[in-house]
Amino acid sequence: MAGAGDPLVQERLRKLKQVEAFRKHGVSWPEIQALVGISRATYHRWRSRLKDEGLKGLLPKPKRPKRLRRKVHWTSELLIATEDLRRQNPTWGRWP
Repeated sequence: MAGAGDPLVQERLRKLKQVEAFRKHGVSWPEIQALVGISRATYHRWRSRLKDEGLKGLLPKPKRPKRLRRKVHWTSELLIATEDLRRQNPTWGRWP
């Protein structure tokens, strides 16, 4: 299975099982957070992802955007036209 051998996935799975065992025995959430080291929201997020995606869902999600914006290539004519527009309309946007 994807992610099954990953140590981070195993650690998260172990923490999920610990939380479930503590909940079964009536331990309060503040105590569970102190003992296991994850918040209630994290527990529910991991449990939901495990249910929906399997072990692969316990892998960390990438932080970077899926698509990066293209960089605008400013020609000298475009820069001059932009500066003129900004001078004529100072309320339209940023002017250094």
